[in-house]
Amino acid sequence: MAEIRPVRGLRYDPRAVGALRDVVSPPYDVVDAIDQERLCERSPFNIMRLLRWRPENGGGVNPYAEAAQEFMAWRHAGVLARDEKPTIYIYDQDSGKVRRGFTGLIRLSDYDSGIVLPHERTRPGPLEDRLNLMKAVHANLSSIFGLFDDPRGRVSQILANATGGRPCVEISDYDGMTHRLWACQDPVTIEALTRAMSDRYVVIADGHHRYEAALRYREWRARLEGRVAMPSIPGHRSGGDSADRDDPDHESTAHGLPGDRPYDYILMTFVPFDSEGTEILPTHRVVGGLVPETAENVERRMSGRFRKMGEYRDLGEVLDSMAAAQGEGKIAIGIYMGSGRFTVSELTSQSPAGSDAAVLDELVLGECLGIGPRDARRGEQVDFTHVPETAIREVDEGRRQLAFLLNPTPVTAVRDAALAGRIMPEKSTYFYPKLVAGLVINAF
Repeated sequence: MAEIRPVRGLRYDPRAVGALRDVVSPPYDVVDAIDQERLCERSPFNIMRLLRWRPENGGGVNPYAEAAQEFMAWRHAGVLARDEKPTIYIYDQDSGKVRRGFTGLIRLSDYDSGIVLPHERTRPGPLEDRLNLMKAVHANLSSIFGLFDDPRGRVSQILANATGGRPCVEISDYDGMTHRLWACQDPVTIEALTRAMSDRYVVIADGHHRYEAALRYREWRARLEGRVAMPSIPGHRSGGDSADRDDPDHESTAHGLPGDRPYDYILMTFVPFDSEGTEILPTHRVVGGLVPETAENVERRMSGRFRKMGEYRDLGEVLDSMAAAQGEGKIAIGIYMGSGRFTVSELTSQSPAGSDAAVLDELVLGECLGIGPRDARRGEQVDFTHVPETAIREVDEGRRQLAFLLNPTPVTAVRDAALAGRIMPEKSTYFYPKLVAGLVINAF
């Protein structure tokens, strides 16, 4: 099923950039504007300078063209260097518990094929943003996070056997997480790994927008391939330029994929579902832009489908009550309305929605508050955070009217939903730890 290949990845040269911890970053979509600016200040080569628009650019600057210019400048200056041989990168994340996976290429496939499966809904805006960036830089600047079943530990054993020596990268990030990377170029090990993965399906944990952008990029490139030159980007050579075709650091020559188009593949980090280091944090919702009467009467509006379990003044008690309900197989939602007042309500009727996040989105936000998943103002009215204290502060400081607190989604529920073809609402899951961006780049 899954067709996995090694990649000649682009990686930072420590001799050019100094400390690697200063050039990597969390995924682009979990970094707010303030932290984005801090990351960019750590190093002129921080990967966030490519992943998102730098705040200091101001208006009138095309962030995608600028990212392309900067990316090409880094490559020409030797800041980024391509590994000489096709490589599988074994990746450990150590927070006391060690999560091990590996990074390589997987052939792009439509979801209908059942090889790569989604679990969350995407939005047009972020999808278009990632597609525009990919068209500009012609690269996967960060890795998709994929989960797979390894019930007999076959893949895990192959990875363990390949990590006997010192890692080529070992850094501790600013949150105290240690990241280790081994570059495996042994053909026998790579062949064993790709064979072991050949009968697996992969569920996208993080990176739905980037994966779907890559599918669209593939269609775009296929239409242009061999017929017209790639669009010209200032400071970036066209993909159809003959100089590019003769460049050994470009296209299929760099990937060792004879007969394949490099953009038929995408960079992904593969982690077993049962890895002890993987957990899902809840993603809470904060809501604003409601008519005051609607916000004040939210409990009454919910009463047809929910039963109020109790009122609380302490966040810890709220979370404990919700966790106890989840342990009994119930769906419980915490509500904060300001002034230190919490309630917890449990679902009393059967719902086809499935997950806690889906119940909240469909039955509470949609039915009770009139904010449907395709509502044009949804992006302005609903925001997300995995930190409950942040959700409460948004209400207390008047930026939002209501906070809805959720239990975490079990990892098994994500697998079950993906296999059943049930798409969860956006931001249903916050997988932890996050993959660090900037360790390996896949340039086409």
